[in-house]
Amino acid sequence: GEGGGGSGGSGTGNFPYTWYVHTVRKKLDANWNVTSGFNARIFTQVAFTIQRDGSLKDIEVEQTSNNEIFDKAALRAVEYCNPLPPLPGDFQESNLRVHVRFTVKK
Repeated sequence: GEGGGGSGGSGTGNFPYTWYVHTVRKKLDANWNVTSGFNARIFTQVAFTIQRDGSLKDIEVEQTSNNEIFDKAALRAVEYCNPLPPLPGDFQESNLRVHVRFTVKK
């Protein structure tokens, strides 16, 4: 293909370590089990910071679903991932801010 763009919708900006993002996504997915009981279009966006050692902090709802139960489930899915693998050794920053959108699983 030309240019090889793509949206890379994980919200990690210019973070080039796809294997790391994939690991994070897999862990989040494993902890996110909401498949029914909510409107199919409901979503909440959660932001969190991954420290160099992989521990998480500043986990917060960035965009509420206006449903407290759904929001809490999303926060819990992130908390259950703590800690994640340490950030890649050659990643320059001291931490990584991640934004994840949670929707009802098909």
